[in-house]
Amino acid sequence: MTVQLAFEIEKKNWKFDKGDKIAASMRRAMHTRVKPRIKRRFLIIVANWKHRVQFPTDNLDSADVIGFFIHPGGSGSGAQIYAWVTEGTTSHPIAAKKGKYLAFREGYNPKTRPVGQFGGPGTHYGAWTHPRQVTHPGIKPRQFEESVRRDSDPWFQQIMSEAWKNAIRTA
Repeated sequence: MTVQLAFEIEKKNWKFDKGDKIAASMRRAMHTRVKPRIKRRFLIIVANWKHRVQFPTDNLDSADVIGFFIHPGGSGSGAQIYAWVTEGTTSHPIAAKKGKYLAFREGYNPKTRPVGQFGGPGTHYGAWTHPRQVTHPGIKPRQFEESVRRDSDPWFQQIMSEAWKNAIRTA
């Protein structure tokens, strides 16, 4: 699971040969203003999770694209849990180890809602049950990336447009 955010450079400054300075200014805006804000948005989504998820980034800089990849990572099972929650899962059986029982409460309100909306503290309720096997109903996809993209698009466009205008003016 990797999220890609990139700003394609379609405008060309043919009148002045200052493309390298303009690209450097755009790259600086992407990596110092946009990337930390996007990363912070993902960290907010998983802030109250027991299994920690980090979001390392890889720069994507070429002649015509300035951007970065951000993906769930870190130690432990946090990245796998993030993938299951954001992509969703199908129903599947869960069996206890030989001679053991599963133990859980019958009701659960998740910490997140579909499309990355905060759902609360993630509470369990109902009576305790102790079966040997259950069929997990699956997880509805939360689509965190869609939420981040939707929420980030207005300010992303504004930051990059300002950086473009400033680069043209000062180059």
